[in-house]
Amino acid sequence: MKNLLIDALNDAAFIRARAELQPAAGRGEPVIPARYPEAKRWDSNTQKEVNTPFCWAERDGKRTVVLSSWGAEAHAMADALDGANVFAPQLVVDFKDHPYTSRLGLKTLGSRQLSHRYASAEVRDSLLEGEQFARSAKGKDILAARPESDCQALYRHDPFAILCGGWNSHSDMSSEKAPKFGRMIVAAVRAHGAEPFLAAPVKTDTLRIPKEIDMHALCYKGRFGKKDKRPSTYGYGSVTQKDGPRDAAITMSHAVFTWTLSLQALRDLRFGDWTNEQADAARRALLGLALVMLARRFEHGFHLRSTCDLEVVKSGVERIDRATLGNEAPRTSPLALSSGEAEAFLHEAVQAANEREADWAESDIVLDPDPAWLKKVLDEAAELDKPKELSS
Repeated sequence: MKNLLIDALNDAAFIRARAELQPAAGRGEPVIPARYPEAKRWDSNTQKEVNTPFCWAERDGKRTVVLSSWGAEAHAMADALDGANVFAPQLVVDFKDHPYTSRLGLKTLGSRQLSHRYASAEVRDSLLEGEQFARSAKGKDILAARPESDCQALYRHDPFAILCGGWNSHSDMSSEKAPKFGRMIVAAVRAHGAEPFLAAPVKTDTLRIPKEIDMHALCYKGRFGKKDKRPSTYGYGSVTQKDGPRDAAITMSHAVFTWTLSLQALRDLRFGDWTNEQADAARRALLGLALVMLARRFEHGFHLRSTCDLEVVKSGVERIDRATLGNEAPRTSPLALSSGEAEAFLHEAVQAANEREADWAESDIVLDPDPAWLKKVLDEAAELDKPKELSS
């Protein structure tokens, strides 16, 4: 595998992984897809667009449903990376013992867990050694990083963002001029041959409290800040098939996990005044990090959510070489990849980059919530999040 990877940045177009998945409960069993507000799908029977909680696509009578989106898979890779035997620096906001974040179970939050990584509001509205991050020397360098000219600073402090994308959408620049790092890694899980499974959840109330009872007439008015008079508002009563949501789950013929790393995008990265040797070493370190995330993603498993556990039926990883002139088809080279092999490759790549002074930072950048910005948001959230007093 090592020789295939060493030459990958010169010869290959991309590295691709693919896995066929089935519900852990068995083929044909229902699963719960990802839900999206105001999602719509085209109904071929009525020839109309209909509302649905799921993201559907229909072609030639066959339906595909998103089980895990590109963004969700980036977060899954970040979670898997946290358990790997490697270090990749990131920006970390330290909330200490703030009451709001403590109730959420958050002591710190790393940029890998944030949607816009290094450019997220939580990072932007924090302090680095008492100075606003965006105005600090390191902050300016990181926020100014561009893939087409100089990404040194971001590579040193948040290499994950280069691979999985980030964009400072709230910068002073126009959206056309703001630095953008598109996804080099695109991954997703989709269900194929999907059909709605209309078994709505049922909740049986042992006390059999009738839904006609007016709870407000029984001194429940205002409890928990709720205004509805029905028993179900306060946790009483049964939920029948008729009352439950109709689009509860789906069945499917199979699901597919796809993962693609664009090696051309990796080659297109520029590192300012670094030599070609330094830039190549940095690219190889990023390749190693991507492969660690891929291997750990498989080993971490596909527990996507409650009632959506998937098992791998078959899988493969391959290097796709670039086609030559004359319509020659790209060649594929299967890769045997374990997390141990990927971590060993990354360690060697990082060591080679260190020797060429193209190294990563040795530690995370730790930030404190700015009292003038983020801390005020947290304080207000804590005030709104206080448990409502129970009425007597």
